[in-house]
Amino acid sequence: ECTSRGSSGSPCEQALMDQDDTELVANLRDFTQGRHTGCTPVGPGLISLFARVARECTSRGSTGPSSADTGQIIVDCSTPTTVFYHYGCGTDADFDWGCGYRCCQMMMSSLGWRSDCDASAKTEAPVVPGIEALQGQLASIGQIPQSAEGSTLWIDPSNVAALLNHLCASNNRLPQQHFKTIDYDVSSSSDRTRLREHLQDHFRSELEDLPLPPIMIDDGLRAFCIAGVSHDLRTGEQIQLLRLDPHNVGRGALDDYVSAMTKLSTGHSNIEAVSHRGVAWMPFDAVFYPTPGRTQQLWMVLWPSSSAND
Repeated sequence: ECTSRGSSGSPCEQALMDQDDTELVANLRDFTQGRHTGCTPVGPGLISLFARVARECTSRGSTGPSSADTGQIIVDCSTPTTVFYHYGCGTDADFDWGCGYRCCQMMMSSLGWRSDCDASAKTEAPVVPGIEALQGQLASIGQIPQSAEGSTLWIDPSNVAALLNHLCASNNRLPQQHFKTIDYDVSSSSDRTRLREHLQDHFRSELEDLPLPPIMIDDGLRAFCIAGVSHDLRTGEQIQLLRLDPHNVGRGALDDYVSAMTKLSTGHSNIEAVSHRGVAWMPFDAVFYPTPGRTQQLWMVLWPSSSAND
């Protein structure tokens, strides 16, 4: 929208300037013009950080028993090695089309692939591929046309499931996990209940010494990863989901997130405020929002085969 209205003085940019966020405006302009690359993915340690702050904020809540009753605060998250990938990581200028690939990279990082930012990873582990390399691997197994290599073609969770299944089966250094997709109609109360239960069951599960990956979700236009579930049993309120948004623009190292969470954790009691640069705890209904007037609203969700079993 900003680009279509001109490179300067657009209403979209002016609204951001009014918020004194010149860095965000500059990042957005660079991304829309394909210049913003070279960002470093964030982690590992990011998931553990957000889990800890969620527990601290929830335990300070003004309702329910005292903060000492932490047994009533359930926070379950994906494997701590999960790394946050977003637009512009590496050499890929993927603004507006690369979210599915970024979700694939996040899942790979949780399953044993080595990220450039993970100094503690096993050196023999395969490195998380860039987007063009992912496209080559997808083309080699027939998930996208050969002609799509180097293109801006979108992918969805079914493509990622096929790739992960192929790679895990063909490399004995990787966990032997299998993945599947399930469609949920979030305009249906029964499907919403089913999806909520599947999410809680997944993050509470123990996969026989296998890593617990985040979940990839896709509404047909945008893809995200869900890396955790929080539930305050004292209040019975809806569950909160830790959403990793690959549409994030701008650079940020793990230290930036630690600094932001340190400021936030001093006295804050609202888990929904635990948010920084594309990573946020959000209510289930805010993530899987039903659109008024639509009779059906499908989300495709990528799970390990051991999860989401009715």
